Amino acid sequence: MIQENELRIGNWINHTNRNGTFTLQVEEVLAKGVRCVYNGGLWVIPYDEIEVIALDQDIVSKCCKSYEFFHDGVIVYKFDIFNVYKQKNIWVADGLGGYARRYDHVKNLHEL
Repeated sequence: MIQENELRIGNWINHTNRNGTFTLQVEEVLAKGVRCVYNGGLWVIPYDEIEVIALDQDIVSKCCKSYEFFHDGVIVYKFDIFNVYKQKNIWVADGLGGYARRYDHVKNLHEL
């Protein structure tokens, strides 16, 4: 189960109910779940019903602003304040400027 302190406003999550699987953006983090807007309605998703979105090349390329190819075959995906790349089959997030931190072993979209 995902914990309250793992999510931020703007994170993307999946939620499955009897109508299918929905990809939702977090609008508010609450004590018992998150509030998301979908099709004009407000949904409150309890933490135990949130499904994380695993990082893969397709997801990262859809979410980034741009990307660059480097000579050694590494693709660096550019976001607002960090870059994401795969190094030896491990996703790495590198902060830029004042956000200069490096996070190895990033596995899920909400961790970016």
